[in-house]
Amino acid sequence: MNDATAAIVSAVIAGIVAVAVSLLAARSQAKELRKRFEYEQLAEKQRDREKKRIQYLDPLVVSATDLLAKINQLRHELNNKENFWKGTFAEVKDRDRTNKEQFAFWCNGYGAGAVTTLYVTVVYFARACKIRSELPFIQLGPNDDRLLLSRLTAVREAFGGENNLWVEMQDSLGEYVTGPDGRIMNYKEFCTKIIDPWEHIWFIRLLDFYRDIHIKRDRELPRIVSALEQLVLFAKGASQPGAELKAA
Repeated sequence: MNDATAAIVSAVIAGIVAVAVSLLAARSQAKELRKRFEYEQLAEKQRDREKKRIQYLDPLVVSATDLLAKINQLRHELNNKENFWKGTFAEVKDRDRTNKEQFAFWCNGYGAGAVTTLYVTVVYFARACKIRSELPFIQLGPNDDRLLLSRLTAVREAFGGENNLWVEMQDSLGEYVTGPDGRIMNYKEFCTKIIDPWEHIWFIRLLDFYRDIHIKRDRELPRIVSALEQLVLFAKGASQPGAELKAA
């Protein structure tokens, strides 16, 4: 092989090597870009999940935990303070509403236990109603939406029944205390509704439910407690940053 031929062969080999190196580099770069894209997609999903956790699950955990504490308190105190609870819940419904000032003092004094229980209940209904209505668009995960819905439904049914809080009424109560902007009314605003001779009528079913709470301690209250405990356990696990929703 003469010098010219050797030079040509060397040039061809060098070209092939250069092309091969370029292809390998391009492939490596494409792989790196794909990894980066997948990472960014995963990060975006995580950010979206955290946003949903803050918007939906955290408020649900707080409201369900508050309601569970109130119901457990009632179960315990009905054993030795039945007359107190019967009397205060009955007074919320039957008290004279012409003297709004005295009623307001009562709501923040002797009657606070009963009225705050009513308030915590409707706040939970508002949180649950929001999630139920928006669940198809929340997309927590392939199975997580169904699991969350089943926990919410269990609480809903525990409160429900012919002589209790009809499930449709629970949604309405939640909507009553929720403004057009999605804000739930505070305790003062709720008391104003309860004190008002007209507005309190829309809460009558709730008032009746708690007025008769002493006859619900052996059946309804244990069911409500069990359903709320399962919901809180599930939602707490789901609300942990980065956690995957699992059945409790």
